[in-house]
Parts: sequence; C-alpha cells; structure tokens
Amino acid sequence: MSGRSLRSAASTSKGTPDVNRNQTRQEIVSDDGNENEDDIMECDGESDTDNRESGHEIENSDSQNDGGERASAAGAAASSSDSTSLLDKYFTRLEATEEARCKTCSRILQTPGKTTTTLSRHLERWHKKLYNEYTKEQEKKKLAIAKRSKGKFKKLKGQPSITDAFKKVTTFPRDNKQAKKITRKILEMIALDYQPISIVEDKGFRALINLLEPRYVLPSRKWLSGKGLPDLYQEIRGKIQEEIDGDLSAITSLSFTVDGWSSRSKEGYLSLTLQYANKEGFPKNFTLECNHFPGEHSGETIYEKVKEMTADWGIDIEDVLKDIYVVSDSARNMTSAFSNKNVVPIKCAVHMLQTVVDDSMIEADQEIETLLSKCRLIVGHYNHSNKSHERLQQVQKRLGLKEHELIQSVDTRWNSTYLMLDRLKEQKEALCVDLPKVGKIGKKSVDLTNDDWEKIGDLSTVLAPVYEATLELGREDCPTLSMVLPIVSSIQQTLSTSMQTSTFARKLKSALLRHLRSRFGPLEHENHYLLATVLDPRFKLAMFETGQTVNVKNILRQATSSLARRAAHEEPEPTPEVEEESAQDKGSIWNILKSKSRAERNPAQGRVRVDPIQEEIDKYLNLELIDPTADAYAWWRANKDLFPNLFKLALKYLGIPASSLTSEREFSKAGQIVTVRRANLKPLTVKILVFLHCNLT
Repeated sequence: MSGRSLRSAASTSKGTPDVNRNQTRQEIVSDDGNENEDDIMECDGESDTDNRESGHEIENSDSQNDGGERASAAGAAASSSDSTSLLDKYFTRLEATEEARCKTCSRILQTPGKTTTTLSRHLERWHKKLYNEYTKEQEKKKLAIAKRSKGKFKKLKGQPSITDAFKKVTTFPRDNKQAKKITRKILEMIALDYQPISIVEDKGFRALINLLEPRYVLPSRKWLSGKGLPDLYQEIRGKIQEEIDGDLSAITSLSFTVDGWSSRSKEGYLSLTLQYANKEGFPKNFTLECNHFPGEHSGETIYEKVKEMTADWGIDIEDVLKDIYVVSDSARNMTSAFSNKNVVPIKCAVHMLQTVVDDSMIEADQEIETLLSKCRLIVGHYNHSNKSHERLQQVQKRLGLKEHELIQSVDTRWNSTYLMLDRLKEQKEALCVDLPKVGKIGKKSVDLTNDDWEKIGDLSTVLAPVYEATLELGREDCPTLSMVLPIVSSIQQTLSTSMQTSTFARKLKSALLRHLRSRFGPLEHENHYLLATVLDPRFKLAMFETGQTVNVKNILRQATSSLARRAAHEEPEPTPEVEEESAQDKGSIWNILKSKSRAERNPAQGRVRVDPIQEEIDKYLNLELIDPTADAYAWWRANKDLFPNLFKLALKYLGIPASSLTSEREFSKAGQIVTVRRANLKPLTVKILVFLHCNLT
C-alpha cells in the first residue's frame, strides 16, 4: 500500500473528511507549473482507490490480530522508507513546504505527506535513464530485504508460502506417472541416439523440455548415470534373462560371437553376443556383454573371460549336454582361445573373405597397389579441399550425374576398397573433366589414363561378388552358416566365367580362386557346415558335387538319429520280435510253404521295414528348393509337423552365425558412445550404454 493509502486510512479513522478531488487537483502540478491531464486522471483514480482501501482496512481491523497489524504497518513503513531513501539520490527535500527539487532539472514538485509517487513519475516521464537506474536499485533493495527477513517470521502450521504453493501446483512430484514416462524416454534417447548424459544440462534441451512440459523437472546428470541408467539396464537385462532361461531347456545348441576392441581412452573391452533358434523356429540375437578387459589379451585369458561372462547369464560353455559354437575372427589369440576346448570354434567367414582379397591383391600385381595409392590420393584431395569439392559438384550438376561424394579406402573397413573403386567408376565423366584442373598433388601427378580407368573397372567388377557375399553373410535375420559354401561356390563360378581378358584382371582372378580354395576348401569336410547347408531349404544338396551327396546324406542320417535318441534320453530303438523256428523246421519244405502262406495272407509283412527317419529325409530332399531370398526359418515353421526330426536338427544348425559381425557392430556403436565429448566415461557406464543401445526396441 502506498504512503497516500496509509494517510487516507489514518485520516478516515480520526474522522477527518476525505481529501476531495479539487484539493488533489491543486496539489498535483506539472513540471512546467501547469496542470497535467494525465497526472490528474491517475491521481483521481488513486484517491478513490486509496479511500476504498482505507475503508477496507478499517472494516477488517477487528478481525486482525495485533501481530498482523504490526507486520502490515512495518511492511508499509519499510516500503515507504525504502522508496524515499532511494529517491533522495535524485531529489532534494524541502521539508518546510512538503516539496522536493529535482537535482537534474531543478523543477520543484509537490510531495504532500512525503509521498514518492510524484517523484517517481517525474523520473519516468522526463529522465528515463535515471528512472531505469532507480527501478533496478529498488529491485535490488527488495531482494536484500527479503533475504534478511527470511526465517524471522515463523509461518503458521500447514500454511505454505506463495512460492512453495505455486511450485506444488506447477511441478510434477517424483512419483508422477507422466514424469516417469518422460524420464524413461530421456534415458532411452541417451542410449539409442548416442547422446551424452550431460544433455540434461544443455540450455537448448532444458528450454525444449520446459516448452513441452513446464511441470516436468529434469533429473540431474549424477542421477542419470548413478541411478537412472543402471536401473534401466537391470530391467532390460532381467527381461532378456527371463527369455533365455525359458528357451534353454528346449534347445540343443548355442552360438556366441566374440571380439575385442580398444576405446578412444585406450581401455580394452571384450564383447559377447548370443544367437540361437528357439523351439518355435524363431531366430534370437542378444548382445550380452561389452566388458572392460584390461591386461594381456592372450588366448587363455580370453577364454576365461568368456567363460566368466557366460556364467553371469547362467550358461556354462563347458556343458556337455549342449553344443556350443564360438565365432571369432582369425586373429591368433582368438584362434588359440577356443581350440581344444569343449566348444566348436568357427572362423568368421567375412574376415576370411577379406583376407582372401587382401592376399590376392598383394600377390597378383604390384601395379594394383600403385593404382590404389593414386586413387586414395585423388579421393583424399577432393574430400579435404573445399575448392575442388565444390568445383566437382558443379561439374556433376552440369553433366546430370548423381551428386555423390567420393569414398575413401580404409584398411580397417571391409569392402572400402571396392566402394572407392565403384564410386570412382560412377563419377568417371566428372573426374575426367575436373582432374586436369587439379594437376599435381604435392609432387605426384593425379591424372588417370585410359589404362587406369580400364583397370579400375576390372577391379570393381572382380571384387563385386565378394562385396555382395559380405553383405549376405553379415545378416542377422536369416541363417548364414548355411550360406557359406553356396556363396563361395557362386563366387568361384562368377570369377571363372567373367569376361575380363586383360592380363591385369586374369592375374587377380587367378589369385582370388587360389586363395578361396585354400581357405574355404577345408570347410567342406566340417560337419556343421555340411549339415547347415543341407538343412537349409534354399540349398539342400544343390551346391554339392555328385560324389559328395552320398556322404552328406549319410551324415544327415546319423545326425538326425543321434538327436532323436538324445530327445528320447538315449533309449535304444526297439528291436522287432521275430518268431522263433526250431532247427527241425528251418530247412523243411513245410517251413518254406508256411512263409509263403503268411506273405500271401499279409503282403505288408513280406516287405522290408522302412526306417521312419530315412523316409523323412528322403521326403524332405525330394521337395523343390525354395527361392534363395526366401525365409528359411518361416519354411521350417510351416513344415515342422511334416518333418519333426529334421525340424529339431535344422534349429540346431541354422542358428549358428557365419560371422562375428554382430560383435563388431557392437563395437562400432561403442565407438560412437565413447566420443571426444565422452572420452572419460567409466567402463561400467560404457557397458550399460552399449547393452541398452543394442537391446532396446
């Protein structure tokens, strides 16, 4: 309440008449000595308001306690005193006449009862800069008074402050259902989109959340890393554990992929994924671990670490009742880790293919490496020179070509050599126009001759089947071990019949065929490759030579019978009862006649008993092949009742992956998590984020 309101209330309580409008009009005079209509209207309104407020205070004075009256009076007095002291900086008080002189313009203003309203309005109207300064000082003083008075007056029991009451109304409590949903989505966003945990401290993100839901209070960075993410990890892990436990009793084989990786901060990690086909015929693929792995990465330490990680999931890799397959790259430590153990080691087929390509290119011709070096130099120039890059884009537009960037070949990235050559071939026309403008890079000429372009085309064509094979063998939605032998056979056939006649191409093809036979030939004698292939309805026996089919059929028969006996707890097959004959009857003509008579009465008894498993195998093999792009799992789910024994065997072998790309993809994701901005993440946090990224749906 202003000073004028207090005076009006006091005068009314004493019985003195209210100040009339004419008197007020005389007191308020403009700075130039004339009446100001705006000021008069404002003051008239204030007088009426003040009188009404004064009357309101008198009416309610009986209902207020003494403490309330003292607090109200003290607050009003403090407010008036504060304004007066601040305005003394800009005005000189003339106490005898209740007037004040402006220190800036020397005008004299009426201040009846030491009112401050006229003075502040004068500053606001004629001295804007000083008025702004005055209001800022006033706000500062109010804040200071509020801090000093905090806690001096005890609030009534159960009576919240206005600020607290406002917060309770406008912010979600911690257990609010909507708040929990938002927090859950923030946690998932951090894991799925490689976002840093510190995003909750970013101004832009905080502003976005405040705009979308002002009542939601963002969790702290410390809570997210220490509570939120670990709780979400335990929740998802629990669901996966429950799913695996439910499948374990009904499946006969498990497959793991393993790979090692070093983070940006030089921390060693070991990844572990699990693949199998469940009893209904659906493929399952889980990322289990991305564990910190310090110290020496020898074969023995890798095996013990894998054994420890699988044990954490309730799986014993030395369990003799299940066949355990472990897929890894061909590194020496990985190869030795799983050799001579109770697991079946499988070398990554994609890694083997890339080794075949690398060895063949080195062996074929030194000119290949010379050409590849020139191509890398050209690509690097266009990728790092803004001027050349923009010029190439203009040429692409002018020629109507796709505005694709050139792709660099990187030793650690599979197929990058093929992708570089294929992109250069695509952009040949544009490069032929622009390369002469580049001239030399350093001291090296980057001009590509017609012979160079011919070699680039030959290389691209020869490597194309390997690129396609890598994509197929790295899939996670279909059986892949069954594809290894058919795909290698297709590559060999393609290379043998391709039309490249240059010496350059013939040398490379010859080297590729030789290394393919060397590395993949032995796989034709490993039963799990043979069984996976013949049990895939896309291939069966079609990819085997005539001399191999008999052997493959025998292996299939033995494996199916063995699995059927295991399912029946290894009970021996029942032996048919045979009617005993006396020695006297064996050679008699009567015995012969009896046999013929029985056969005539019951012709079925005269035929040889058919083995039901062999009959099932023959029926399966006589069916037509399905399309190579069809879903083998879906076919088996549709036909499991027709081939019950083969169905169980198919699930055992079709669930084995041909490559360790699932683990390598896991570390590709980990590389996006442990970035420059998050290079100091703790190993446990890295483990949690990788796990959530791979398993959240």
